[in-house]
Amino acid sequence: MADTDKTPPTGGHEVDNLAKRLEAFRHSRQQNAPKFDARGKQGSSVAFRLVTELVTGVLMGIGLGWLVDQGLGSQPWGVVVGTLLGFGLGFYAAARGALKAQKQMTAQDGPSDAPRPDTK
Repeated sequence: MADTDKTPPTGGHEVDNLAKRLEAFRHSRQQNAPKFDARGKQGSSVAFRLVTELVTGVLMGIGLGWLVDQGLGSQPWGVVVGTLLGFGLGFYAAARGALKAQKQMTAQDGPSDAPRPDTK
């Protein structure tokens, strides 16, 4: 009958050596793992907010232009003017939000001391 004892050998240089190599491997994986910070999540939430502000401005302009058209019977000029105004106001709101987010990130992290690449 075959030996069915599956307990690992205790002691011995091979087991100790394997344990040390495994620990060194785990440590090197942790050192080389990419670092994810909250700034990436914060950046994507800022981008989502900016797009939302731009789209909301355009949709509000279209809606208000349509209401003007219905009230005054000036179709399609209310929608055209409302769309242009909505785009302008949405872009303004998005740009203002981007500047605000940039100031907040700079206040949290401090100004970047990294050298800028040459643009030649």
